[in-house]
Amino acid sequence: MAQSAREWKERIVQNVWVKERVDTVNKREKT
Repeated sequence: MAQSAREWKERIVQNVWVKERVDTVNKREKT
């Protein structure tokens, strides 16, 4: 249970990081 919960949390953190990265790139291209 704890194992899968950790993987689930890491996946969310990774998705958030990717989303922020994409947002940063989009802002840079717009400016």
